[in-house]
Parts: sequence; structure tokens; C-alpha cells
Amino acid sequence: MAVNPKSLKNLEKAVRFTKDDPRIKGGRTKGTRNRRTIFLNFLNRKTECTDPDGNTVQLPLADQVAIAIIKKAAEGHVSAASFVFDNAFGKITDIPPVIEPPKQQVDWSKYTEEDIIQLTALIAKGQPDEKNKTN
Repeated sequence: MAVNPKSLKNLEKAVRFTKDDPRIKGGRTKGTRNRRTIFLNFLNRKTECTDPDGNTVQLPLADQVAIAIIKKAAEGHVSAASFVFDNAFGKITDIPPVIEPPKQQVDWSKYTEEDIIQLTALIAKGQPDEKNKTN
């Protein structure tokens, strides 16, 4: 496979990053709050609202959101209902497939032709063998 000469020239010009390179940022600056902290701060704030019983109360915004989702689920919103049930009772996992027992290989050589005919007749009738019947 041939190598493009332009890519080789670009590699020759390439400069490795050093520890003091001004292009390297140190990541998030100190004191910067992450998204989770910001959301939790707002979700924990109490605001005045009407509870499901019709009373005016101070509830955290997280509770108000939960009430709104439950109301949507009660109105028949399928994805809201799914969300409520998944969070209340856990997600339903897929039912594992039924595992069929391995089919046994029968050594027909130890049976006589008459035994095989009787077995075929019993299977055709759908009745169990009288000798193996338990009381």
C-alpha cells in the first residue's frame, strides 16, 4: 500500500505536546458546578403549589414534577405511565426464552421391529404404555 507523501510532510511538521503547552487546558476550572449539582439545587427549592388534594402547600420542585408525571400517567399518557411504573416497581426485564431440553438420541438397534411397531401404535393412540402406568 502506498503512503501519501502529503501525510508524511504533515507528520514531519507535527509537534508533540509538552507539559507547559498553553493549548492544554486543565479541564473544568475550580468552583464550576456540574449539571447534577445545578439540577439538584433547583429541584430541592420549595415553591407554592396546589397538591393533589387541592390544598395550597410549599413543595420541592422535584415533588411537583413527580405529581405532574403521575397526573399525565393517570390521563393515559403511555410513556408517562411507563416511567412511573419503572421507577416505582423497577423495570420489567425480558422473559428469558424457554430452553428446550436436548433431544435424546435413541439407540434403535436394541429394539426389535415388533417393539417399534407397538411404540408407534401407542403414540398414534395417544395413550401411555400400560406397563409404565402408575396408580
